Amino acid sequence: YWQVSITNNSDATVTAFFSFVQTDAKGKSIRSSAFTASLKPKDSYSRKFPKKSSASGCYLRLIKAKVRD
Repeated sequence: YWQVSITNNSDATVTAFFSFVQTDAKGKSIRSSAFTASLKPKDSYSRKFPKKSSASGCYLRLIKAKVRD
């Protein structure tokens, strides 16, 4: 699996939205995942994403990241 971790280093409570896609070595999409986290100042959030394929050359790409307070 992959583990994605984010930390809020600001002094405000923020909502973070992340969208990921898992691709094979040729860039073909295998699975997409997204999550939203509300983070107080200095809070951290971790999420594990299972690998759809155990083959080497499998990638997790960040598609979109938005943070709003």
